[in-house]
Amino acid sequence: IFQALAAGSTVDFPMVTEICDRVAKEPREVPEAVRLLVGAFSDRNGPPRRKLKALTIMNELMYDQRAVAEVREVHGVRDALWKLQATHGTGLGDGPDEQIRMFATEVEKKCFGSAGDPFALQGVSIPSDPFSLPIAPMKESAGGAASGASSMMGALWSMGSA
Repeated sequence: IFQALAAGSTVDFPMVTEICDRVAKEPREVPEAVRLLVGAFSDRNGPPRRKLKALTIMNELMYDQRAVAEVREVHGVRDALWKLQATHGTGLGDGPDEQIRMFATEVEKKCFGSAGDPFALQGVSIPSDPFSLPIAPMKESAGGAASGASSMMGALWSMGSA
């Protein structure tokens, strides 16, 4: 991994395969491998090419469930991935910038289950028609008018009757 991330090195398929095979054969090395890669792609001032190399390797490591579990344990990794999903203007060109965004999205999705939306709620479906949502029942007040501070209709009713 140190060699792959070094300036001037080229991360190609044989190198990525070698790293992934090594991690698969040596499970005790998973935490260090993940932390090296996360450190490389989350370094704010790090070179964009190094971030791309680290994300390329990390994306392939996502087939190893130990690596996925380890990524989830690294403090701040999800924030770093979200920032990388908005990468542009690195000086590497449009293609490499797109690869950074794509790999960051794939790693985040594999590890955390969303597609880059930090406000996405897991397992919640939003109806396409917001008016189909259930409305809390309105309570009748002593004067017979509905008082429903807990519902939109109740609030409108209260305003109209005031």
